[in-house]
Amino acid sequence: MALEDFYEPFIIQAWLPVSDGFGGFEWKWSDGVEFMAGIIFDGSTEARIAEAQGVKNRFTIMTSPTMNLEFEDVIRRVKNGAYYRITGDPVEDMPPEQADTQFKRVSAEKVDRP
Repeated sequence: MALEDFYEPFIIQAWLPVSDGFGGFEWKWSDGVEFMAGIIFDGSTEARIAEAQGVKNRFTIMTSPTMNLEFEDVIRRVKNGAYYRITGDPVEDMPPEQADTQFKRVSAEKVDRP
């Protein structure tokens, strides 16, 4: 089974101006581009200890090598509406060229709706 079989839809959130209903506008988080990604919860002992000390849940997001998620980007999981903030730069330690699946990974934390 290929890694892409585990991908699901996510939507990047964009900070956009929307009408305030009175002829002006206000800035709000809105849906941007939809993309496919995989997500894994970090349930390691170290992550559980950090969570007990107040660090938020840690996740790993895997995308295609062409997807450019950056530090502080906010994404929404379509399946359950959960929001995640990217907490690191993408890691480029991809498999060898001859591998069936190429991917990029980045760390993230679950956040309340922005």
